Amino acid sequence: MQLKKAQGKLEKDTENGEERYRLLLTEEERRDETEKHSTTEMPFEPTKTQLMNMHIKDEILATMNPGQSYLASDLMLLNPNLSEQPSQKKVALIRQLVSEGKLEREVIQGKAYFSII
Repeated sequence: MQLKKAQGKLEKDTENGEERYRLLLTEEERRDETEKHSTTEMPFEPTKTQLMNMHIKDEILATMNPGQSYLASDLMLLNPNLSEQPSQKKVALIRQLVSEGKLEREVIQGKAYFSII
């Protein structure tokens, strides 16, 4: 087995009488390492659960009309296919859609309304 040589510069750090070494990377090296470990591409097939979640997300988006805001509970009542899943799961998937930038969340009088972006 061959080990890769670490890039960057080693810095000796003495703290509380202990000697430690710290690897300092340049900004370019740090960016290269980040790109190397990026998970934007899926090198594996999605699991059954991931496929099911993608299907549920598509159902949620298909239920919504652009320009209209919905409560999470309204979405569940409008689409009978969504009523089969637990409400916690549907709400979690709606939050994922918000974090993915596909839905917008707006709180009015303590209630969260969701709309298509």
